[in-house]
Amino acid sequence: MMKQEEIDITDTNLALFGTEVETRIKQEASRSEEAWKVVGNVPGLWVWRIEQFQVVAWPQEKYGTFMDGDAFICLRSEKTTDDSDVLIHNVHFWLGAHCSQDESGTAAYKTVELDDFLGGKATQHREAQGFESSQFLSYFPRLSLVHGGVATGFRHVDPSEERDAFTPRLFHIHAMPQSKPVVWEVEMSAASVHSGDGYVLETYDTIWQWHGRGISVLERARTAQVANERAQDRQGVASIRVVEEGEAAPGFWKALCGSEEGGEMKKDRVTLSKKDPRRLRLSDRSGRLTLAYESTGTVNKGTLDGSDAYLIDLGYHVYVWVGKGTSENERRNGLRYAQAYVEKMGMPSVTPISRVLEDSEERRSLQANG
Repeated sequence: MMKQEEIDITDTNLALFGTEVETRIKQEASRSEEAWKVVGNVPGLWVWRIEQFQVVAWPQEKYGTFMDGDAFICLRSEKTTDDSDVLIHNVHFWLGAHCSQDESGTAAYKTVELDDFLGGKATQHREAQGFESSQFLSYFPRLSLVHGGVATGFRHVDPSEERDAFTPRLFHIHAMPQSKPVVWEVEMSAASVHSGDGYVLETYDTIWQWHGRGISVLERARTAQVANERAQDRQGVASIRVVEEGEAAPGFWKALCGSEEGGEMKKDRVTLSKKDPRRLRLSDRSGRLTLAYESTGTVNKGTLDGSDAYLIDLGYHVYVWVGKGTSENERRNGLRYAQAYVEKMGMPSVTPISRVLEDSEERRSLQANG
């Protein structure tokens, strides 16, 4: 019989559960969740923001705009076929780069709660800022990430704002492989700038459209689009200047970091690499829930026991596979254990995580495993 190597995750953030953090979340969640009462029976897209442990509906006119200091939950419900009444559900919880531990914990907890409300049949996904899945991006014509959060609010620039009162902003335009470009507001620093991307630096009277040497065609087009949108919003107060990396650009670097000499640009970015699949079993047969390594290599349905749950680590994505015969404890905690596993193994914190159900998993996940 194969000897299983148990993965000790007690020194990870999973230890938060069962502590004061989870207690506070559960106290708030113990009330009937009004947010879920509008979903489950009809197809559509819903977005909520986590605000002080509460699930608050995000205005539809802001769908596609997220704030880097917050956590959000998105539900996409679709018919299996046009003439079917059966719905399939995908629940995504999105974490901004600067959201708090309470917000991320509440989003994860509420995702499980929403799945329970939907009968435990939803596919769950954890989305991290800047590493959104193509499926998540497909829900929105455009995705924009704004600096701020619940505490600071959404700042709209008044075109009549005086020069002394104006706050410059830097927007980063980047596309993950096989995905459309995403726009997000980043720190005003040379260290925020990477040669592979596009940027829009908005100052009082100039909107700089900066192209890195390695910028893609899609990123270049989206950068130009953002610059034009910002110029239109400013109603003629600011004009656009296009700069290619390496060209003389008097005023750009001084506006960005206070010196015409600029500063050290970002050289590296987080990358997610494919590796041979690792299979780990999540089971409570022993009386307690444990995660144990089983094997490395090809994974398919024939190697998975439907009475348990499994973590499938592909390097660039971690899947939680939930068998039909799993216990409620295994089903509800799979995503939590996957998050703890990513932390324990020293993987990038932005590694995508998805929970799929036996016989209803996405085909592309099985193809990736095979």
